[in-house]
Amino acid sequence: MSIATYPAVTLPPMRAGETDGRYIDCTLDLGAPGDTFTSAASITITITRVDGVPATASDLALAGASYPTTLDTTKLIPTIWLIAPAASAGVGYVVTLSATTTQGRVFIRDAYLTVQALLG
Repeated sequence: MSIATYPAVTLPPMRAGETDGRYIDCTLDLGAPGDTFTSAASITITITRVDGVPATASDLALAGASYPTTLDTTKLIPTIWLIAPAASAGVGYVVTLSATTTQGRVFIRDAYLTVQALLG
């Protein structure tokens, strides 16, 4: 079994208080060798704070069953849904996506995401 890790990407920031989706395009990483994700359910998402402080209920989190992770028709672009509580404004996070691919590789991709204050 091989483990494929790739450079981290930066996702567009979220606003505190919103629930929104962010996609991570893995086309260049998986598409070139003809590999894909097996299913959205096979993708594991973990979220950690960049500053190393343990996460609490006031931090960025997966949106849960109401907004499950999805895959596009190519099975190369997952969309993850996140909730950014108001108290998470100004905090940076690392969102780690991991899954076993159809070719049996363990795929790991980190993405940086910050939460900005809600304007207005």
